[in-house]
Amino acid sequence: KIIRNFLRQYFAEVAPTVPDVPGVDLEDYQRSLIMRFSNQNIKDQLQRLAQDGSAKLFNTMKEPIEELLAEGKSVSMMALALAGYARFMTGVDEQGRLITLLDPLVDTLKDCAERLFLYIEEDKETVNLSHTTDFLEVIFGSKLAQDERLAQQVFEWAYELRCVGCAAVLEKLSKKTIYEPIKPYIEHAVSLKVAQKEASM
Repeated sequence: KIIRNFLRQYFAEVAPTVPDVPGVDLEDYQRSLIMRFSNQNIKDQLQRLAQDGSAKLFNTMKEPIEELLAEGKSVSMMALALAGYARFMTGVDEQGRLITLLDPLVDTLKDCAERLFLYIEEDKETVNLSHTTDFLEVIFGSKLAQDERLAQQVFEWAYELRCVGCAAVLEKLSKKTIYEPIKPYIEHAVSLKVAQKEASM
């Protein structure tokens, strides 16, 4: 249910960038996609779907993001998807199990994702934001990665995924028509790192 809700919000955000196709009702097509993904009889593996993810994201997201940003429209759900992909590319799930990563850019992406998710900087939020920009640049190139509107939103979603986990983020998203991530104040990051140090002592 929470994944279906995310998909609906994602589709609604991206829909204005999709050109009309004769004979195709976009809303019906979106519903059919959700039904397909919800079908437990389809045995497609998430690992296969995630394979070569950087190329898939470039091909499906770059132009829609650029168009929406140029028109001053929201890219919040696309930013959440990118933050989720970054979390995946750390190579470790939320239960500490290793994830097999299959991507031509795996080494660079994994390094950027680890720096984004596994380290909490104590000085400036811009240091964390630079990790996000580095990750986006590997996928989309420097021009789009340097757009602070996108980088900031991806960073804020990544910060929340790191703090509360994916399921909690999607659960909160499902309870609101419009949901923006928590503001990642650096004071919280510092207190969290202090707590981590104390727990390890």
